Amino acid sequence: MRTLPLGGLAAVFFGAAIAIGGEPAAEAAFRPLNMEELNPLVGDWQAVVSTKAGWKGTLRANITLKRNHPEGSEFHALLALSWDLTFTDPKRAAVSLKGTEKRALLLWQKGKQRYVQVLREPQILQKEFFEEILEIRPNDKAALKGLAELRPGKNNTAPMATGSDSWTLEMAPALADVLPQQGASGTKIDWDGKISWKKAKTK
Repeated sequence: MRTLPLGGLAAVFFGAAIAIGGEPAAEAAFRPLNMEELNPLVGDWQAVVSTKAGWKGTLRANITLKRNHPEGSEFHALLALSWDLTFTDPKRAAVSLKGTEKRALLLWQKGKQRYVQVLREPQILQKEFFEEILEIRPNDKAALKGLAELRPGKNNTAPMATGSDSWTLEMAPALADVLPQQGASGTKIDWDGKISWKKAKTK
């Protein structure tokens, strides 16, 4: 029976090491983490934004567990992300930017590094569908191709690190589709190299 990742959004930024004999060493594979590894991410988080170009504000994230399928017993993390940003420049009027997005998160480990895979919700069901087909027909070309496109990689996965009341997600292509890239005035948002989340204070 397949095992789906239950852990709670980059990729391979380094080449394979060279073995002593001169042959490339086998690259470590992504290993799915279980639900216990996801628990530290569940809850409400916020990140303060202050970019060099003048964008300031707050990112807020609520992370919960959601079943991969209504009738299944396997889970993924659901990220509800919102932002409230303002661009200030003495030479122009202030620009405000608010919005929300939702994404599914899967946790992986590769070597000693942990990663977050960022997928759209329908892709979780697609992944399950392809895996079910391959259990019956292991050589199904369409299912093999579809599942390969949903595996963790540089376009949908970002390195992350966790602390007791914080976690850090490195900026990577996986986040480009989630975070806003510019305001209504066309001013680009110069995101830092990583986003540091702190546990939100409860009222």
